[in-house]
Amino acid sequence: MNQTSLLDLAAAPPMSLCDRLEMFFRDRPEQWIDGRVLGTVAGAYAWRSRVSQLRRERGMQIANRQRRVDGYVVSEYRWQRAE
Repeated sequence: MNQTSLLDLAAAPPMSLCDRLEMFFRDRPEQWIDGRVLGTVAGAYAWRSRVSQLRRERGMQIANRQRRVDGYVVSEYRWQRAE
């Protein structure tokens, strides 16, 4: 069995935050995800821009909803597979 070595991993290009966010969504189809969680996956300061980039450049169908919980607004997102 051929395993990836630490040297192979070190030589591989790093994954972009946009790639990480796409992978995160694709691992959770149709699941609402709190925006605060997306900030930990794709960078706290630009995760909304990365969601927009996934929509625009990669054609991902990402829905947004806002709801009030205990007096504050929760913003959630989910990836919807193309039909």
